[in-house]
Amino acid sequence: MRSLHNVDVSERLAHFKAQRAAIAEALGLHMGGGSSSALDQAYFYLIDMLEGAVACAPFSKGDRVELNYTPEITASTASGWLGGKHYLVEGSKATIACVSFGSFGWGVDLIFDDESWIDSNKVVRPIEAKDRHLYGFNARRVRAIAPLSTKAVKP
Repeated sequence: MRSLHNVDVSERLAHFKAQRAAIAEALGLHMGGGSSSALDQAYFYLIDMLEGAVACAPFSKGDRVELNYTPEITASTASGWLGGKHYLVEGSKATIACVSFGSFGWGVDLIFDDESWIDSNKVVRPIEAKDRHLYGFNARRVRAIAPLSTKAVKP
């Protein structure tokens, strides 16, 4: 989760379900019981809302995707990505680490297969999988690759 306006809906759903269960237990209520408390109603509303958001998400964590464009990476537009300019190109393959929703719409955090750096001798040095970074993109900037996701964003 990056901020209150950019929420990983799957994590938030799990959190609300756990909180609702803990509060229900503390109050002596049972899941599915006949409680009509305002707090109980609010948790059911939030859970329903988040379940709906998860169902509408264009991708899921672990989906395989590729960039459908080459981002503009310059010192003035994306200086933090300058070192990745050689692999952050259209067709670069990645795994989705997180699906989120915010004021910009659906977002995905990606871990790229070919993340690497170029040393002073111009040799491309791969980065080990455990040390790769997350890159945030709008979900419209990626497309599913085989096996095709059932939630792939339509162009």
